[in-house]
Amino acid sequence: MVRESSTIKFFDSNFWVGENVFFERFSVKEENLEKILMHRKNQFNINETLVNHFSSFFYHPVEGNNILANILNRNVKKNVFGILFLEQDFFLNPRSFKKVILKRHSSGFKVLRLCPKSHKYPYEVSLLEKFYEILNYYKFPIIINLEEIDITGDKTIEWTNLLKISKKFKKIPIIIDGGNSKELQFNSFIFLLIQNSTNIYFNTHNLFAMNQIEEISKMDPKRLIFDSYFPYYDTYLSIERIMNSDLNEDDKRKIASLNILRILSEIEI
Repeated sequence: MVRESSTIKFFDSNFWVGENVFFERFSVKEENLEKILMHRKNQFNINETLVNHFSSFFYHPVEGNNILANILNRNVKKNVFGILFLEQDFFLNPRSFKKVILKRHSSGFKVLRLCPKSHKYPYEVSLLEKFYEILNYYKFPIIINLEEIDITGDKTIEWTNLLKISKKFKKIPIIIDGGNSKELQFNSFIFLLIQNSTNIYFNTHNLFAMNQIEEISKMDPKRLIFDSYFPYYDTYLSIERIMNSDLNEDDKRKIASLNILRILSEIEI
């Protein structure tokens, strides 16, 4: 449980809702969402949440995006925001991408998730350049799971492609979601990406190894963004990793919510 004396507020950047078709135990019923979020607010001081919908990942991006749009529309308190999945129709008609980004943003979507491996599309600069130009213009954040750029499946991550996107489109906040990859072998790549970019960020849920968060924070505490990876992880573990760290209070606040709030506030739509 979060210490009662703590005034640190959290913004969860990676929460999943809907039916997980592969692992039922990880499903989160939509009708329980409000209750779960209220519990997390009371128990862990998580005041705002960025939500992915499993239907966007497992079934169809358009359908999942629409379902999540309805959830956001019902959220009277406006403390829930959407993570948009790239829709296949954009590749047929790239000109529609800008229009959809504007429409979805007005509905509460704040981040675009890329799933190039699972959804079978490119993410390299050479092929997705027109999309990145629009995202760069609006300073619209993207999030990508490391497993989505592990083409071989043996932890061979295409780190240089991330750096190429970062270098050419400096106004796009690129948030790296580690998924289930928590190997310390990635530390050298993480450190070098931070040193050689200004707009690459890392979610915290996969940085549980000894001193990973502390070492990254020494380099630049603005590059870490709190996420619970719920329901895959217990929220308690994600919160306590920050609260029990050796970080000072200012850095804890940045990681807990201030960094993602700044990124979202800088979207120019």
